Amino acid sequence: MLPIPKVWMPHNSYYQIRVQGVVQGVGFRPFIWQLAKKYHIIGNVRNDNQGVLIQIRTDKKTIKEFCQQIKSLCPPLAKIDKIITKKIDDNKTDDFKNLKSFKIIKSILGEALTNLPSDAITCSDCLDDVFDKNNHRYLYPFTNCTNCGPRISIIQQIPYDRKYTSMAKFIMCDSCQSEYDDPQNRRFHAQPNACPKCGPQVFLYDNKTLQIATKNQAISQTIEFLKQGKIVAIKGLGGFTLCADATSNLAVKSLRLRKKKYAKALGLLAKDIKMIKKCAHINNKEQDLLQHISSPIVLLQKKTKTFQNKLSDLISSESNSYGFCLPSTALHHIIMRQIDNPLIYTSANIADNPQIIKNSQALDNLASIADFILIHDRKIINRADDSVMEVINNNSTIIRRARGFAPLPIDLHDDFKKSDGILAIGGDKKNTFCLIKNGTAILSSHTGNLNNYATYENLQHNIKLYQKLYDFKIKKIACDKHPNYISTKFATSLVEKSAHKIKLIKTQHHHAHLVSVLSEHKKANNDTKYLGVAMDGLGYGGDNDGTLWGGEFMLFNYKNYQRVAHFAPVPLVGGDATSYEPWRNTFAYLYQNSNNNWQEMTKKYADLEIIKFLQTKPIKNMQQMIEQKINSPLSSSAGRLFDAIAGFLNLNREKIHFEAQAAMNLQTQAEKYFFDKNIQGYKIDIKDNIINWQGLWQGLLEDSKQKKSTQIMAAKALLCISESILKMTIKQSQKHDIKNIVLSGGMWQNKLLLTKIIRSLKQNDLNVLTPSQAPSNDGGLSLGQALIATNK
Repeated sequence: MLPIPKVWMPHNSYYQIRVQGVVQGVGFRPFIWQLAKKYHIIGNVRNDNQGVLIQIRTDKKTIKEFCQQIKSLCPPLAKIDKIITKKIDDNKTDDFKNLKSFKIIKSILGEALTNLPSDAITCSDCLDDVFDKNNHRYLYPFTNCTNCGPRISIIQQIPYDRKYTSMAKFIMCDSCQSEYDDPQNRRFHAQPNACPKCGPQVFLYDNKTLQIATKNQAISQTIEFLKQGKIVAIKGLGGFTLCADATSNLAVKSLRLRKKKYAKALGLLAKDIKMIKKCAHINNKEQDLLQHISSPIVLLQKKTKTFQNKLSDLISSESNSYGFCLPSTALHHIIMRQIDNPLIYTSANIADNPQIIKNSQALDNLASIADFILIHDRKIINRADDSVMEVINNNSTIIRRARGFAPLPIDLHDDFKKSDGILAIGGDKKNTFCLIKNGTAILSSHTGNLNNYATYENLQHNIKLYQKLYDFKIKKIACDKHPNYISTKFATSLVEKSAHKIKLIKTQHHHAHLVSVLSEHKKANNDTKYLGVAMDGLGYGGDNDGTLWGGEFMLFNYKNYQRVAHFAPVPLVGGDATSYEPWRNTFAYLYQNSNNNWQEMTKKYADLEIIKFLQTKPIKNMQQMIEQKINSPLSSSAGRLFDAIAGFLNLNREKIHFEAQAAMNLQTQAEKYFFDKNIQGYKIDIKDNIINWQGLWQGLLEDSKQKKSTQIMAAKALLCISESILKMTIKQSQKHDIKNIVLSGGMWQNKLLLTKIIRSLKQNDLNVLTPSQAPSNDGGLSLGQALIATNK
């Protein structure tokens, strides 16, 4: 309830209040209307290209208190960046001088300078409507208000008015129009507002594209089919998802085979927190994330007893975690209300293709996967996958930034307030792109792997869409230095095809990783140096000699970087093949550890299973490739080191089915003993500014000879890596007198390493910065690229 202040008199001055940020499509104008009524202020409020514009007549004391109330009581989906107040000359107030009340007036167009709202889960008030038998929206799956529902997924252009969304074709009935026009109603100017009489509807099809039910009957039959173990594709806020009974091995196996998703963990949808607690451990931070307006998938530690035993072992057999989410729409709530088990909840696509958003595509392409397809007739303009998050060391970590977070702006330091017109393309995997407009970073939703042509086309489409939505004019394009990246070639083509001059800026991969963290922590753009520890799979080196980096210690700021230490480089025998065949990396490390005397080492450890396995491979050819430097570039990659250890321990040794599978499996195996004080890591081997791994590999060989368990060897290997990183970080911080440490790169998603390193660095009085608004993997790369480009 808004406070009722005393009325300030006389109202003899005219003011203009400009509110910038995420303030359109979030109930901001009715909020201002109600606030003005409480203060007995006359004037008007409207949306325009810069956000919300308020014009009022009041006195100096009231205007101050009014603006304070705007900040403290704004709607839950709003995000205020700035409130700018100025007094208006009397001769410029003709448009509202004669007003006797406060009104909401028509929006005006212009160059887009405002930020777009993200989609939000159905609020509790709307859910009350949905499950109230006496309400005319009873069981209506598209119930929403100004505090919830679709936003970015239905926007075609701004200002955010109904006629510029995919709701334009649905003409509101008298009842909905009355709500829409009433400033005291929570559906006032709720652009997706609708009811069963005038709004979108659902339709159920079988996999032969035959329509078998509509409206409530379609939902009822969907529920029955899910209970029977059928696979159903369901159209949600930002795309289609595949759902099936998570307790049915047959349903889960069928879904994996049809979708060709053979190993990667499947997401889970639960009715409520109570259902999740039967399957996984949840702390307060994780529960808050699950109930956040973004409704992300949250990674949670499995329970070993009770209800968990009912879930299919095929959901995430190589992980100790489940990825759970709660219903995000009224439709999902209606379905889950009548289902007693968690459902499989995974993007509706084949392999690495983008999530399907069109009804026609769903009916054509999902028939081979889903038994039934539940569609609706509200068009999705902008695709939005589920965001994925995890709590590590009591901090919320974004693994995939999508629905609920994109395209919400990332505030930058004031040093960047004049930065504008920068487009950063990102990398090839886990692609996102980033715009810098008027000193604000706009990071796109997760795009995916650009090696898939449909995903590449989606990237091009989304960049054009964002250009339109934000009236964005490109002045600079930033990309990765790797000459063979699809993203780099695309950036180059954009510059070459442009009708006006655009500057192309190629950035070093790991520098971009680290700068992305500085930017989201709003660090100043000055000469202050930070010590960065960048750990990932691969990135093009900074020396232009063809080497690939991935285990790096850098002195850096926004402007430049200096590589001060790194992991010892090892040849990638077979080039790109090492990224999906871990055994190749195992051989390379063992060969290097033998001082290139493979015959002597294999003789000493001839009885080991790993040696017997490697002897079945073309070792002589691979030795020649290393010696003659044929398709064997040197790399300091942390990711390939993890793969090599996994290969040694026979974890996904022959081939992985998805990126980082072996490294994730290695973490799972290490979890039992990693924090056991009785377990010591393998010998650390640091020479000058290079971390070598002879002690690690010698330890693995000896422990394997003694038949130590996989779990113990995995823990000792990761302890060796973490302690080596810690020792080198402290060494470099002391050498260069730097207290601020930045951690970024995909390998920091290993919660064991990250937890131990952060705790240890803080114990050594070092300040640690990690990503929180952007992923540490390549999903955050474009943010760093964009900020580097501001100085070029």
